[in-house]
Amino acid sequence: MVFQTNTSDLMTLVDNFMKEIMIKKTGRAIGYGLFLFVLFSCASTTDKVNKHSFGGNAQGSTYGIVYYSDGNVIQKDVEVTVKQSLQYMDDLFSLWQDSSAINRLNESKKLKLSGISARHFETVLHLSDSIYALSDSLFDVSIYPLVKKWGFGKNVLDTLLDIDSAHVLVDFSKVHWQYANDVLTVELGEGQSLDFNSIAQGYTVDVLAEDLERFGIASYLIEVGGEMKLGDKKPNGSLWSVGIDKPIETGQRELVDTLYLENAAVATSGSYRKYYVKNGKKYSHSINPKTGRPVEHNTVSTTVVSKTGNCAMADGLATAIMIMGSDKAKRTMIDSVHYDIMTIDGDTNGFVIDWK
Repeated sequence: MVFQTNTSDLMTLVDNFMKEIMIKKTGRAIGYGLFLFVLFSCASTTDKVNKHSFGGNAQGSTYGIVYYSDGNVIQKDVEVTVKQSLQYMDDLFSLWQDSSAINRLNESKKLKLSGISARHFETVLHLSDSIYALSDSLFDVSIYPLVKKWGFGKNVLDTLLDIDSAHVLVDFSKVHWQYANDVLTVELGEGQSLDFNSIAQGYTVDVLAEDLERFGIASYLIEVGGEMKLGDKKPNGSLWSVGIDKPIETGQRELVDTLYLENAAVATSGSYRKYYVKNGKKYSHSINPKTGRPVEHNTVSTTVVSKTGNCAMADGLATAIMIMGSDKAKRTMIDSVHYDIMTIDGDTNGFVIDWK
């Protein structure tokens, strides 16, 4: 089947659709899959610059990429490279892929990697350690025993441990690793298991940005599961626009703010879409590693903008701030030179939005 339209009409179609895609998502993406794939596969061309868009399903959600390049870049090569990187990240960090590196580590409590796999895995460990320190240990990727116990893991509910027994296992300081000569060895404490879901999508965005830049692409928007990175301005000099969702559970979409950015990354964490209700009580997927319980404060959404374009750090910090809540976030020592932070508190009376 061949679709025919003029260049201006196609540009308008892609731009209008990307306005929807650029609305930040804090939960798993639902729908849009087929339409996303078809539309993103289209390309619009001007005399000097090609605008390309493509996307699909990835990491339990969706991904979308828009970029500008000259005729020297072959879009098919870009798509193949991006899809290979997405699969590679799953091979390392996916808890839903039985043979992934993280699942092998969680099963045996030891892991040895070499080459590029070692570099990626060590980088995520290092970033996780940095956020662990910045957040006063509220960001802790050894949280997985509690994630499973509270019913948010791959298996719906871990009934082998009580909450207190699972809580004792959560301590990132007991995770040890060594990286030398391009070889990584990791060892967990007894009973420990890791969960990189709060940083892996942000890191994947950074990896895809490196892919595009190796092709000489500087002006781009990359989105994976709602986490985003923006490159240089568009060729016409305009900034990329990113809408921030109002945290409502109705399924309708409203914006609370719109950001205009270049060379930055944006990540959002929220408690209003991923939760369950049991015996009349709502349980959020945001679990405090210090208490061992889901958070109960009124902060329902946090957004972090990395002014240096580090999406992995923005992703992890958004999770950490979601756990600590807006009151503590206002007192945090997170570097405001490199990060902007937006928190949204909500209750039956409405929402309070605050930028730090």
